[in-house]
Parts: sequence; C-alpha cells; structure tokens
Amino acid sequence: MNASFVYDGLGRREKKTVNSNLTEFLFDGVNPVQETSWANILANILPGLGIDEFLTRTDVGASATSYILPDVLGSSIALTDAAGAVQTEYTYEPFGRTTAIGASNSNPLHYTGRENDGTSLYYYRARYYHPGLQRFVSEDPISPQWAILAQQALREFPSDAEAEEDVLLPWEVDSHPFSYVLNSPTNFTDPTGEITPVGAAAVGCLIGGGLSVGADVLGGRKISWWNAGAGCAVGALTGLSGPKGPLFGRARYRGGSPGIFNRGNFRTGWSWHNGRNWFGFHGGTPGNAGHWHATRIPGPRGPLW
Repeated sequence: MNASFVYDGLGRREKKTVNSNLTEFLFDGVNPVQETSWANILANILPGLGIDEFLTRTDVGASATSYILPDVLGSSIALTDAAGAVQTEYTYEPFGRTTAIGASNSNPLHYTGRENDGTSLYYYRARYYHPGLQRFVSEDPISPQWAILAQQALREFPSDAEAEEDVLLPWEVDSHPFSYVLNSPTNFTDPTGEITPVGAAAVGCLIGGGLSVGADVLGGRKISWWNAGAGCAVGALTGLSGPKGPLFGRARYRGGSPGIFNRGNFRTGWSWHNGRNWFGFHGGTPGNAGHWHATRIPGPRGPLW
C-alpha cells in the first residue's frame, strides 16, 4: 500500500494518490464538491449547509447518482437510487470500523461523513484516524499538556485529601493526545481532528477556574471553590465563544470547522489575519480577494487559539 497526499494553502487536502490512483478535490468551504483525476471528472458531490453534510454523490464514469442517507452522527448508512431503492448499506462498530454490503461503488464518505481512503485510515483534516486502533495516528494539534500540568498543579493544593481520589476533574476525561472524541464515539464527532465542543468548554473552565485558584494560593488564602466554580463557568462560556469554539469559531487557514454563527456569505465570528484572531462581521472565502471584514476587534494571537 503506497499513499501520498498534497494540501493547499488553507490546509485542505487537494490531492491523494493511493496505489498510483490520483484523486484531486474541489472544495466549497471545507466540504469537497468534486473529485477529479487530471482532466477527468470522477464524481460530483452535493453538500448540505453543515460540515460533512452530504446529500448526493454522482459517479460520472458510471452515470449514477447516489442519495446519501446519514445517521445522527453523519455517517452514511445507505445509498439509494433516484427511486429510493437501497443500493448499498453501511454498518459501523462504535469507533468506526466499517462494513459495506450491496452494490459496490466508489463512495468514500463513510463514518461521520469523513473520507475512507481505503488505507485503513479515515481523513479527519488535521490528522488521520484508525478505527481499528480507536485512536488518531498523531497527537492532537491542540496539545494536551495543559491538562497534565493542571492535574499536577491542583494535586499540590487539594481541598479535601480524603475525597481527592474520588473526584474526576473535567479535564481528566480526555488528556490522551491520540484519543478520539473523549472515548465517547456514539455521542460526539470530531470533523477537524482537533478539540470537541466539550473540550473547548473544558479548556475555558480550566483557565477560568485555575486563575481563581492560583490567585488564592499566591495570596496565601484558603482556596474558594465557589469562586473557582464561577471562574470555570465563565471560562467555559468563553471557550465555547472563542476562536476555536463551536459558536463563533473561525474557518481556519488550515481548513476546519467554522462556528454555527460563522458560516455563509455574511458571518459573525472570528477570522485570521496577520498572525492574529479578529472578531467581527465578515464574508466571502478566507484568503480570497473577495473576503471582506467590518468592525474588527483584535483578539488573541497565535494559531492554536
């Protein structure tokens, strides 16, 4: 098995070559809408409004249009013809091991709507996922080291030593850098291969609560867990609303999932410019000449925010 990949300036995978078979991709935002091989069109894809939401896929060579039926996670569970007759069915184990029955086809959109490359790996944009191992094959670009350090820091200042071992802290749920969706694949998806909405809230909670605890410790005061809880809540809301959050998150220059209010030709949310995040109204395709901004407010620097 030989495979190679090429990515564009926005981080989207524009070419893949598997066993000398070339497939190139044309995108609408982050969703692929056409597959080609050199000058030949292989397939046309009709996406929905959401990330990894696909309605139909037309195999040009076979002159056949398949209508994609998804489950709640966005996984393709069946392909039908124009008359509604099921042609192919897919079943999945919880972590995505896939079985197909029925007519063979070239559709790669399987588990959670992501691309099955036929290499035992699924392409999840920022990294690749192995359903057999139930793990990503590379670390989360958003490093889990903050979680490990936070655990160590708070263990230094426990409020109740007897209860310490019985409490599962929010960030202890998913501190493994290769884990997939908090090890809860029937409840969450991870279309970008990065942080889940729960993770974004946990990061904010950690920062907000940690600042409160740190202030108490440095000031020589008894730790106020009420204040820490309030800081955690404010931080969680900030995390959900931040550049990586699911509400106003930016469409990343490396290809990713925009927040629910940051989609379409007129958007409200975060964007990226000159090494910094900016919040405001904007539209068009990021990186293109037609991309415009209005009322931009400067935010945090650095691509990991």
